[in-house]
Amino acid sequence: SSSYILILQHGCPVCKFSFCTGCLKYKLVREGKKLTVCLRCAKLSAGTTDDSGQQSLPQAALVKPSPGLGDDSVVKVTPITSATDFESQSNEEESIRNRLASLRTVHDDDASSAGQSHNTSSIGPQDTVDIEKRLAALKGTEYKDAAMRNAAAQRFMAPDHRTEEQKVQDLIGQYVTETKLDEVTDSRAAEQDEEIVRRLNALKEIVPPTEAPARSDNSDSDTDSTKDEILARKLAQQYVEEAKIHRRASMDSSSSESLSDDGEGPLPWCTICNEDAVLQCKGCDGDLYCTSCYDEFHYDDRGEHPTVPFRKKRQVKAK
Repeated sequence: SSSYILILQHGCPVCKFSFCTGCLKYKLVREGKKLTVCLRCAKLSAGTTDDSGQQSLPQAALVKPSPGLGDDSVVKVTPITSATDFESQSNEEESIRNRLASLRTVHDDDASSAGQSHNTSSIGPQDTVDIEKRLAALKGTEYKDAAMRNAAAQRFMAPDHRTEEQKVQDLIGQYVTETKLDEVTDSRAAEQDEEIVRRLNALKEIVPPTEAPARSDNSDSDTDSTKDEILARKLAQQYVEEAKIHRRASMDSSSSESLSDDGEGPLPWCTICNEDAVLQCKGCDGDLYCTSCYDEFHYDDRGEHPTVPFRKKRQVKAK
């Protein structure tokens, strides 16, 4: 069994790696010595030898002519043998450079002149005017030629030749004018406010009962007067309700003052229809009314005829 064991007992003298006896079987000669090396070192040494052999060949052997090129493709170079030949060649090159520069200058001049002639010949002043007119028509504006535009620009951008004193006076005059305009506007606004206040006060006034039939009989009354009358009635009704609220607090005292001093109260029925009285009118010297009669006869002047609830006085039986 020991014959099958691989033991690395030998080393390659080139790469210094350890190998067995079977791997170190390649021969190599280096510096006059025969060495036993590994396969890798043997291949590397063989490649290095081929490269060195190829480099040792002359330069002419490495350059191979291409088979597709003929004799015409070869540039013939004339060798310079003396200083005279060198001077003649330099003069020829200088003449060629001068000719090329002159040709470029002529070509540039021809191109610029051709471009200018093309521009001037293609668009004339009349064509420019026609184009401007068409643009103005498309924009919906009036066409103005160059003279009119220059005049307008000078008018709008006229220089200010006024002195400092004139500028101050003009500024003061402008301020005075603006102040007068503000005063006129304020006075108009004040008049409008007064008119509104006057109309509101007229609407708040209660219509007297004597004027109500006259308004109803007037055939020339319009819609505005009707609306004013309705609004006045609503305001009067509101004032009556507010008066009732204030008088309810002193209802007991008011009812006691309305009774006579002799201890006998008024008859507890309405002065018009003899129904049971419910209200006592202060504006009618304490007369008693039922609800329907009071509404019928005091519809338009409730504000002048405040009322208090009427209560029957309890009669105390004598013992």
